[in-house]
Amino acid sequence: MAFCSKCGQQVADGVGFCPACGAPMEGAAAAAPQNPVYNSGPEHLDFIPSSNSASFPTAAYVGIAGAVLSFILTFINVTSSPRIYYLLYAIAAACGAFAMFKIFDSLKKGLAGHKKPMPGLLSTTGWFYVIANALLVIGGLIAVLAGLDGIGAALAVIGVGGFVSFVYLILLLIVAFTLIGSYTGNLKTFGWLLFIPVIIGLIGVIGALGGKVFTIIVAVISCAFTIYIYLFAKKIISDGK
Repeated sequence: MAFCSKCGQQVADGVGFCPACGAPMEGAAAAAPQNPVYNSGPEHLDFIPSSNSASFPTAAYVGIAGAVLSFILTFINVTSSPRIYYLLYAIAAACGAFAMFKIFDSLKKGLAGHKKPMPGLLSTTGWFYVIANALLVIGGLIAVLAGLDGIGAALAVIGVGGFVSFVYLILLLIVAFTLIGSYTGNLKTFGWLLFIPVIIGLIGVIGALGGKVFTIIVAVISCAFTIYIYLFAKKIISDGK
């Protein structure tokens, strides 16, 4: 089996054109491109071969490391230095942003030619997640490194980051419900896995007013669920193993 150099779709040996995007396959005999035919119901997908399949396990493990570090920083100040604390927070956010962006990019490439490819939506969602994390980290670092003199700038950056995060959540819900409505099998399950963290996040925001114990409980659930999402993504962005 080979992969299309343009869209990443897996293509059988000897096929002249990619069935997903119609690009010619190198070294194969010329043949007329074939458009996939679907029935009226949801398409069944248990895994999506993608050009990111080989490298995605590394991204999943990076995301898991970031989730664990975020969990630790949720309720334990591991150092008396705020600067080191926010440095670790920035590392955790970067790990999460890298892993989630890789998920959206892998979905975009793996779903090319399928019933609901969503290329633009998946790319936009991934970039919004990266930008939101970057803005929140920058705002936090300004507050710590610049102190009170930089608090106005920090709040402004964090405010913009919060708005971008809100837009990301809306896009994430659209992606999740598109996967739920258009596919069956593991891909539909993954749609639900993308939807549930939104609910956990809302509970966490409300629970922050309920005291430290409730916050820690939500953090435990959120961390465990995030790790499961990365492991499940590693399972479906693969060769089906």
